[in-house]
Amino acid sequence: MPDLAPTEIARALEMRRNSQTYRVISRDLRRLVSTIHRSIQRFRETGTYVRRAGQGRKRHTSSRDDRFIRLRDNARPHTVWVELPAYLNDMNITVMEWPARSPDMNPIEHVPNLLKRKVDSRIPAPANVGELRIAVVE
Repeated sequence: MPDLAPTEIARALEMRRNSQTYRVISRDLRRLVSTIHRSIQRFRETGTYVRRAGQGRKRHTSSRDDRFIRLRDNARPHTVWVELPAYLNDMNITVMEWPARSPDMNPIEHVPNLLKRKVDSRIPAPANVGELRIAVVE
């Protein structure tokens, strides 16, 4: 999650001094309330706007993983996070936009239906979990 720029933290601090709520500041800066709160809290604790190098979560991707393009289908769960487009841009992640609710364009969406048809076509039908597992693997 990207941090606020020093100018944004200064602006948030000024707004907070003027008795603005975190929610109002969040809406004005177009950032999550938790990001605003964490940045202001860090400033109060350390007296600086900048994070020290090495703080935060370690990377979970390798250079090999970074070669891939991330797909977004614009479904509501994938567009709720206000900071996502800026974060993806900051991290130089290539994004391929897909129309929302378009499973026909995404081949993986067809796999559950294909599996169901294959399992349903078995004679006799699987009677327990063990047989179902065998049918899915075949």
